[in-house]
Amino acid sequence: MNLAKSKLGTKEYWDQFYKREIDNFSQNETDTGENWFDDTGAEDRVCEYFEQLEPLEDETILDLGTGNGHMLFALKETGIKGRMLGIDYSEASVEFARKLAEHAGLDVAFEQADFINNPEWTSQQFDYINDKGTLDAIALSTIPNAVQKYRDSVVKLMKPTTTLVITSCNFTEKELSELIGLKYTSLPYRTFSFGGCSGSAVVTLSFTL
Repeated sequence: MNLAKSKLGTKEYWDQFYKREIDNFSQNETDTGENWFDDTGAEDRVCEYFEQLEPLEDETILDLGTGNGHMLFALKETGIKGRMLGIDYSEASVEFARKLAEHAGLDVAFEQADFINNPEWTSQQFDYINDKGTLDAIALSTIPNAVQKYRDSVVKLMKPTTTLVITSCNFTEKELSELIGLKYTSLPYRTFSFGGCSGSAVVTLSFTL
């Protein structure tokens, strides 16, 4: 399923977005960019979950659609020791994330990659895979069957023991679990009630093969 088409689903939008972020950072090094879902506590919740998993130094953590790399920086600062790689199809995103990593002195790698449209890239596999908002953006894409392509590509990146963590503000738990179609557990958030229904602003699911 794809959501209504939006500029947020285009590479051009994100290239321009991160070019502005780079310009802002060059003028003010305290401006490290947007922290997506910051108001929901999603980043802290995901960090807590990864701390429980305790990735070892030789295990790999892949961040899909890494943006400014903030999620990986937060994981690194918790003391998690796994080798971290953030990928994004936006060259400007990767440039910005690398600048921030160097500025903070954090050993995190970043690479420009379109894992959905590059079959050679999905020949790699990782121990842990994280997605905070990337599927949401892909679902807004004008590319036909983008969500199904995402699902098929992500599964190729997984080992039998891989943990895949996806955080979304556009899909419900039911929608996301059916879309990915793997065994999963749900990471709880504080809920709110409205009109007789209850829920949370985001959903985070942890999938395994």
